Amino acid sequence: MTLLGCKASAEPTAVVSPTPDVVRPAVVASEPAMRMLPTLTGSLPIVPAGALRITVRPNTVEIGETEVAKLKAGSLVDEEARALVRALTIAGSASRPVAIYVDASVASGAAVQVMDVARTSGASSLGFVARLDGGELGWLPVSGTTLQEDGVPVIRLDADDAGFEAAVDESWAQAGGTHRLSVSVDGTMDAQALFTALHLLRGPRCADEPGSCRFAALGITDEPVPAPVARMLGATGEGTIGLGNVGLIGKGGGDGTGSGYGRGSGAVSGKRVPRVRQGKATVGPALDRDIIRRIVRAHINEVRHCYNQGLARDPDLSGDVKVKFTIAATGKVQSASVKSTTLSDPNVANCVAKAVKRWKFPKPHGGAKVNVTYPFVLSPG
Repeated sequence: MTLLGCKASAEPTAVVSPTPDVVRPAVVASEPAMRMLPTLTGSLPIVPAGALRITVRPNTVEIGETEVAKLKAGSLVDEEARALVRALTIAGSASRPVAIYVDASVASGAAVQVMDVARTSGASSLGFVARLDGGELGWLPVSGTTLQEDGVPVIRLDADDAGFEAAVDESWAQAGGTHRLSVSVDGTMDAQALFTALHLLRGPRCADEPGSCRFAALGITDEPVPAPVARMLGATGEGTIGLGNVGLIGKGGGDGTGSGYGRGSGAVSGKRVPRVRQGKATVGPALDRDIIRRIVRAHINEVRHCYNQGLARDPDLSGDVKVKFTIAATGKVQSASVKSTTLSDPNVANCVAKAVKRWKFPKPHGGAKVNVTYPFVLSPG
C-alpha cells in the first residue's frame, strides 16, 4: 500500500499546492469514536464526504455500526479477512472512499491488515482517520499500490524507536529528494505510534504548507527487513501482509550488499533468490496455528538473513531447520533451540533459533504456555 503524503506532479520531486482559501468542513464523529482515535499535531487533508467507515477495535472490525469480523489475538486471520472482503463488497466499497477508524491501542499489524483487505475489495480511495490536536478529524490517504520502482529506499520502523524523529530525519537525509519511501513497520507497535511515524514522514504541516512535505508516497508493509531502525537499504521494496487465500502476496528486494542474495523475498536481477518456506508446525492449544504462522511470516526475513550468511560460505547450502520454542504467558518467547536440522552448516540453524528467541507473540489464552515446533525449509533458489 502507498501512503500519499501530498500530491505529486509529473516531476517526482514537486508537490502541488492546495487550492487557496478552501474552507475545511467539519467532520462529525461520535464522542467515543473521537476518544479512541490516535491524536496528531499539525495538519491533514479532510476526510472525504460520504466515506464508508471501517472501525478497528481491539477485538472486532465494524462497517458502520455492524460487526463484520473479529481480531483473534490482535490479528485478522484468513477466515475473518474473507468475511471483511465480502462485507465491504456488499457495502459498495468499490464506488466510495473508505475511511478506517483505528483504536489507538490496536496493534499496527492489524490496522495494516484491515487496510490491505479494504484495498482488495476495490475501494475507490482509502485512508486512516486521526484526530488533530485542534479537535477536528484528518485523513491519512493511501493508494491501492505498493512501491516497487528501482531506487526507492527502504527503512524499518521499530516499536522501541522513541518518537521516530531520528528515523524520519535519517530517511529524509538519505532519500535523495525522491519523495518516495518504502516503510517496513513493526506490527507489534500500537496504532498511535504508527500514525505518529507516518505523519512525521509525510510532513506534519504538509496539508497546509506544501513546502514542508517530505515523502509524497509511502509504501507500507508489516513484513520486517533485517536492518536497524531507519537504516537505508540499497534495495527495492514491495509488500503486503499475507492473507492466505485472499490473494495477497508479499514481496521484497535485495539486501544491497552485492552478495547476490536478497534479504527480501523478491528477486535481484540475474541472481538466484534463496527460498525460505514454512513447514507444518506443531502448536499447543492455547494459540491458534494461523496466528503463529502470521507472526512467523512477519519475521521470515530474519530467518532468510541467517540463511544468507550460510550461503555466503556455501552457495549450495540447503536443508531444513526445526526450531522448538516456548511462548510464555506474556507472549514473549521464553526459550528457543534447534530441535533438528539437515543443514551442513549448524551456525545457520543456531542463528535461526536465536532470532526466534527475540520474537513476540499474542498472549496465549488463559495465561498458558505454548510449546511450538516450527520447521523452515531452505533452498538456494
